[in-house]
Amino acid sequence: MNKPNLKDGKPWSDADDDVLRSSVAKGTGLLEAAAVLCRSGTPFEVYKRGVMLGLWQEGGKRRANAVSQRSEPSTAALVDREN
Repeated sequence: MNKPNLKDGKPWSDADDDVLRSSVAKGTGLLEAAAVLCRSGTPFEVYKRGVMLGLWQEGGKRRANAVSQRSEPSTAALVDREN
């Protein structure tokens, strides 16, 4: 049974951070990365964690050192929902 939101709101582990780093390096989008991390119900938390880890800049821009061939989906809607 697939539990896509199993980790929503739960503390982040080192393994979760590694999966997020790897996902961003492979060009995985925010929503897809949230699904891989079983946090699809809280993509804004995934975004904030990515900012904290230096994977994205505030405002949704991917940092220059985060290798990607695909563009990141806009996080503006997520930011608006959180405010």
